[in-house]
Amino acid sequence: MSRSQIFVDGHQVDTAGSDTECIAAQGAGVRVFITSIVITNTSATDTFVQIKCGGSVRMTLPVPANSGVAHSLSSPLQGIHNKNWSFQSGAALSTIYCTLVGYAENL
Repeated sequence: MSRSQIFVDGHQVDTAGSDTECIAAQGAGVRVFITSIVITNTSATDTFVQIKCGGSVRMTLPVPANSGVAHSLSSPLQGIHNKNWSFQSGAALSTIYCTLVGYAENL
């Protein structure tokens, strides 16, 4: 059985503190692995951002006010088959930007 991998990324913006899809589900039998996360917080309030797959929290990152974080993962975050990746900040803030980068693998 051979596995194929393709590069995937997503970039979204949220101001409501709601669960926001960043990378769509890739189809049956396909899992997305996240290798890098970049989050920017343009508000004057410190917050945290949860990175989710299929609604389940996979990682929580602190994001300082008027700043951001760039996180390169030494081991990819493994997604759930045919589920989307999303993010959610701890509160409704002026603007949170989130970029997720990784690869999809047909299992």
